[in-house]
Amino acid sequence: AFLGDPMYARVRSYEVPFLVTLTLRASEWLNERLGLVLPPGEEEDGDEGVRGTAEGDDAAKVLLENLRRGEESQRIWFRVNLRFLADYRNLLFVVLVVAFSRPLL
Repeated sequence: AFLGDPMYARVRSYEVPFLVTLTLRASEWLNERLGLVLPPGEEEDGDEGVRGTAEGDDAAKVLLENLRRGEESQRIWFRVNLRFLADYRNLLFVVLVVAFSRPLL
């Protein structure tokens, strides 16, 4: 299981990696423009990041950041998440629908 915000999970085997990046950026942009979430770096609690970790302790920082993002995502009741568009199965479905919706000549 993934600790943290599922929107920022690693690229899964059924996703197109460059589309994951594009759809996440588009989702973040839309959410910020619609006022659904705070922009990165403007947390509500005044939390200035991960405290109490050594400078070289990257694994602990990543874990704490994932936990913080997970808690934040639980407080958000609605947001735009376009990551499903990076799934190759959805892309294949759209291509098939478009291909078969055209009248045969």
